[in-house]
Amino acid sequence: MTSIRRRTLTLIIGLLLAGLAVLSLFNVHDSNHEIAEVYDAQLAQNARLLQGVMRMPMASTEHAQLYQAFNQALGEAKPRVDGHPYESKIAFQVWNPQGEVLVHTASAPSFTAPPTRTGFSDVVDLKGRQWRAFMLEDRQNGLRIWVGERDDVRTDLVDRIVRHTLWPNIVGSLILAAMIWLAIGWGLKPLADMAATLRARHSGSLEPLQLTPLPSELEPMQAALNRMLAQIQEVLGRERRFIADAAHEMRTPLAVLRVHAQNLQEAGTEEERRESLEFLISGVD
Repeated sequence: MTSIRRRTLTLIIGLLLAGLAVLSLFNVHDSNHEIAEVYDAQLAQNARLLQGVMRMPMASTEHAQLYQAFNQALGEAKPRVDGHPYESKIAFQVWNPQGEVLVHTASAPSFTAPPTRTGFSDVVDLKGRQWRAFMLEDRQNGLRIWVGERDDVRTDLVDRIVRHTLWPNIVGSLILAAMIWLAIGWGLKPLADMAATLRARHSGSLEPLQLTPLPSELEPMQAALNRMLAQIQEVLGRERRFIADAAHEMRTPLAVLRVHAQNLQEAGTEEERRESLEFLISGVD
């Protein structure tokens, strides 16, 4: 990965998504816990209210009529017409000391015998559905009051909370990622301007860079480039001086060789030509 922007964005977005995932998991766990607390409190409260109704001072015949009225009213409940669909997922039952059912909702799970464990418990009915229940024992009247709620009520509520929380988080993360991308591009603009200035310079230009204003992070880079340009200028200067000195040093011996060659050309006798040729060979050596 060679792009600083892409590398930085990947790191930031990765940390953002990781943090969002951790927060989402914490929210789901916390929502589950809080919902369970609230619904458990409602179960216990409903059981206490039902206990209060069952304790009303009445004759035995009136109690029988009350139980019958309870069962008739609960049997007439039509959640899809004049109620709520969750009504069928909330149920209660009341047993007398002999284990006979006095009051029960149609949706209540079937029990072969009244539960003996008081307090909160998890129950699985014959259809495999899970219930969260609260059992209350009324020692005064010998009644056992069971109030239950299907587990999918809580699960459905948690799912709704998660959906309503997750989608805004996802959309917000995408918007935030785009804003971070633009912010990183704006932050790296001085570096892009510096690169554009270098590309626009003539290939033979060795003048030092004078970019202003320059962020403090790019000042060492400009200083390093200027040092390199100065070193290149120094090397080229030494090269030019060396070539000039070499040319100057070669000028004198070449002039001497030229004189010997001219003497050879102008020699009138064989002996003069041989002597000039020897001088020329010696000068070349």
